[in-house]
Amino acid sequence: MQAIFAFMQSKKSHYNIGKQNIEKSFSRDLNSMEVQDSALLVAQSDESKKLYEQYYNQKGIEVTTSKDEKVNQITTDTIANYYNCIEKDRLFFRSNMVIEAEKIIDRYILMLQLLVEFAQFAQTDKRIKGKNFVKNLLIDALKFNKSLENMILKHNLSWKSEVDDLKSWYKELLRKDETFIEYLNKDNPNFSDDSEIVQHLIKAIFKNDLVTSFMEERDINWAENRAIVRSMVLKTIKEIGEENSENFELMELSYNWEEDKDFFVKLYNETLSLGKEYKEMIAQRTKNWEVDRLAAVDRIALEMGVTEMLNFSSIPVKVTINEYIELVKNYSTPKSKQFINGILDTISKDLTVQGKIKKSGRGLIDNR
Repeated sequence: MQAIFAFMQSKKSHYNIGKQNIEKSFSRDLNSMEVQDSALLVAQSDESKKLYEQYYNQKGIEVTTSKDEKVNQITTDTIANYYNCIEKDRLFFRSNMVIEAEKIIDRYILMLQLLVEFAQFAQTDKRIKGKNFVKNLLIDALKFNKSLENMILKHNLSWKSEVDDLKSWYKELLRKDETFIEYLNKDNPNFSDDSEIVQHLIKAIFKNDLVTSFMEERDINWAENRAIVRSMVLKTIKEIGEENSENFELMELSYNWEEDKDFFVKLYNETLSLGKEYKEMIAQRTKNWEVDRLAAVDRIALEMGVTEMLNFSSIPVKVTINEYIELVKNYSTPKSKQFINGILDTISKDLTVQGKIKKSGRGLIDNR
């Protein structure tokens, strides 16, 4: 959804830039020695902008309706440039969507490594007795896990350039944490103690404002990705057993990332090329809703929902509707849940009657 939203915003920007470029094309040339007809230039600019508004949604069109050839040419060129720009953005946002999703693994690995970094600070910290944390069995498991080591090397991940930030986090998160200090003062903490303190610190890290601010500066999707990364880190720690602890398995982004990636790309492509008849169907069913109710996120959710119903035969209609209800609950207005549910349910019934929705296999489950 974020990639589609970004693309839609870029289309609006390029449309407005097109108008600005038309104005520039018909502006006075301050370096010209010839007399220029200002009134004519304004009239040409106004006519060209009107034609642009009329024809911009027709890719490849050659505008010929003006009696002024310059107006026709400028308008035609502006529309062509508009489509060149949005096509570049379409490909960019599609590629970036996949790249950003794959970065979740990098964030996950770095957060595991952060715990090891904190243990190293504790080892040289003279203000506390860091022995227990340095010898923490789960920290050792992270430190000596071959899979984690290989991932760090493969993805070239490191906190080396952020040492000052890490020291600041360490001072705020560990030195001031009463639960951590209590753990340090324990005599011979057991494996359960070690696990509990690491889980406690993970929760504190993901709540901390300094860490959040740092991550948001480096990851535009951190607000959405944080919960995912936090869950992956906690699950990893909980999976580490007392015996043979160094051989724990790292979490994966999904059970079949290549298949999921294909799904994301297809959904992105198909949503952006959703047919006019389906957009009109959505428009007809939302025309009686107040303008402020139909937020941009809601419009995109409706288009994505209809796209998924039409193009993914193995996904039940009810699953699709529930997915987009959850999506707008997190990213749109308080009343969007009921709105999306009602509109998608109505559209799904109409499309089913028309024979446009064709499900098979798992997609037939609860498809009624």
